Amino acid sequence: MPKDRACANTLALPRRLFLASLPVASVVLASPSPGRASEPSQILRLFRHWEDLERSAEKVSEQECDRITQRMTELADAMCALPSRSAADFAAKVTAYTSWGGLGLPQTPHPIWQDASRLLLG
Repeated sequence: MPKDRACANTLALPRRLFLASLPVASVVLASPSPGRASEPSQILRLFRHWEDLERSAEKVSEQECDRITQRMTELADAMCALPSRSAADFAAKVTAYTSWGGLGLPQTPHPIWQDASRLLLG
């Protein structure tokens, strides 16, 4: 992932609040959205692919890991470009963009915050 995402001063959300939300995010990601078809959204499909790549990066050479990490960054950016349809979509975006909270969240303006405003404010 790019170095600017890992910068500690880019957190726009208190770290404690973000870390406290991780257990909820995993439950939300595992739960189907009420009233929606059982088929996952495009964001969740991209997230599943991101997860598969993350797991595969553990067993490869450093060069291959770099390639996989680049692809994971591309998937996270693609997720951020899509509008969230549910809390699970938004949680998937944040999880992928921050690599499970290991990297900082972007400052505004960024599509992730525009999405958050749309979800929260309607």
